[in-house]
Amino acid sequence: MQGLIDAINQSHSKDIIDIIAIFSPLVLSVVAIVISIYTVQKQNKISLFEMRYKAFATLKSIVLFASTVKNVDSNEQILLVFDSFFGTYTSNINGNDLVAGLNYKIEMIKHDTLTSVFLFSKKYQKPIENFVYDFQLFMINVINNYLDEKSKNDFCEKCSLFTQNELDKISKELKI
Repeated sequence: MQGLIDAINQSHSKDIIDIIAIFSPLVLSVVAIVISIYTVQKQNKISLFEMRYKAFATLKSIVLFASTVKNVDSNEQILLVFDSFFGTYTSNINGNDLVAGLNYKIEMIKHDTLTSVFLFSKKYQKPIENFVYDFQLFMINVINNYLDEKSKNDFCEKCSLFTQNELDKISKELKI
């Protein structure tokens, strides 16, 4: 009987393979959890970058639009430049439909940019808001034929100042 007890005890002795078999599922589970947490954090950073980049690209388009408008003489030409940058103006739409379409596009640009402003540092939020409102006011003046040379130059100067003072700093926040 003692021999049987000794044989059973020997068969239940733990060796390194048994210990690995016991702890490997636990270790693999922890590794899987760590990898999934890392992946989610990386995806969140990428998503944040994409939202910031969309807003930044719109701001950059407005600046480029202003630098192009600087050399344009008439409201109709400004609307054509607007169309080339933001895509709404067409020559076969007239009257109220044109004004409504342009106002809608300007509102969408403003909305998309201002709803993303919280993604940037607080110190850039107010300058971005002011810049977008200046763009909206400029375009409303163009649509309503209230634009004069001084207003156009003021808008272009505000865009230049925004580029010098803010846009380059904002671009540094686009990191993933």
